[in-house]
Amino acid sequence: MKPLLTVDKLMEGVRNLPTLPGIAIKIMEAMRKDRSNLREISDILSVDPPLSAKILKAVNSPLYRLVKPVTSVHHAVTLLGINVVKNLALSFSIVQTNKQPGTAGTGFNYALFWKTSIISAVTSKLMAKKVLPELAEDAFVLGLLHNIGTLALQNGCPDQYALVVEEMRDGRCCFHEAEQHVFGFTHADVGEYLIQSWGLPERFSIPTRYHHNPEGTEGFKPELQVLSKILHLSSLLAEIFTSPRKNLHLSLLEYHVKKYDLFDPDCIPEITEETEKHAADMFPLFEIEFGSEESYI
Repeated sequence: MKPLLTVDKLMEGVRNLPTLPGIAIKIMEAMRKDRSNLREISDILSVDPPLSAKILKAVNSPLYRLVKPVTSVHHAVTLLGINVVKNLALSFSIVQTNKQPGTAGTGFNYALFWKTSIISAVTSKLMAKKVLPELAEDAFVLGLLHNIGTLALQNGCPDQYALVVEEMRDGRCCFHEAEQHVFGFTHADVGEYLIQSWGLPERFSIPTRYHHNPEGTEGFKPELQVLSKILHLSSLLAEIFTSPRKNLHLSLLEYHVKKYDLFDPDCIPEITEETEKHAADMFPLFEIEFGSEESYI
């Protein structure tokens, strides 16, 4: 727990941390009640027409494979359940609140950060549907938020994070190793801190902390162990899309799929193809300028 004490101390002095938007807070408050009211969730979302429109576009995308189109938020909640709509609302509102145009001089690529996060979200959902279908929607949110600690470090400590970027670009190590060198902890530790501070349950905070080291979840609930492994695999698959060293990350992905034994390694091409298709559908909904999709995917 020593690194987390260091995280606490640093985060106390940082003002511009990633935040949980007001509408997300209202949704979570409604969800904490003994009996969640479908109409209450619908009413909360109805006051934000742009957010409602994004939710409807998302649930009508091929990712959800609905036979008939959903025409209202209330219809979406009734048909797909509160958890699906809640998690989509959280995802869209958090990205909208915390997306940044970029910080001059640090070399941090915000567009690439969120693009990679969306790919991880889609991949996590697809993988979870194979092994933990009841938590597939939570896996989507996890994929989107598992690197949120990176934003906290970048926004709160831009000078130090510039050193992280420089060290990583020199090829000496990957991001989380460079963060450990510079800060004494990583974005995974900070991500856990943020998610706990937002009041999200441990099925979000624990996998976030251990997504680079799922073995560290030994002794936790089985579902937390599985979610941590899924998050690790999804981050490796996202690297195939974003890194120039695609063969290296593909080899790492294949190795860990066999090691974790969550699903057949022969599923990797299928998941990769589905990720490419569904991520392209999701990109426009987050309203971030990504540049050419062809050059990216």
